[in-house]
Amino acid sequence: MKKIKKNKELELEIIYGELFDKMVELVLRTNEPQMVASTMMAQSLRLYKTVFKHEGEFKEVIETIMKKSKDIKPFNHQTLH
Repeated sequence: MKKIKKNKELELEIIYGELFDKMVELVLRTNEPQMVASTMMAQSLRLYKTVFKHEGEFKEVIETIMKKSKDIKPFNHQTLH
């Protein structure tokens, strides 16, 4: 079980890194961080809607995001510029 968890953690780190790199690339190319963020958010919500077949699951994710929003830290500006 621990090996599966380690593999999932590594996979998550890889996905996070790849998406972060793409986000930074788009922000630097367009100089439109809000456009990039809103597009990523819209795509994420569409993916959740696709994955969760029951409306309650989707709603639960949205509520969790809202509850945790106070804990979200901004990126270091040097990272994005």
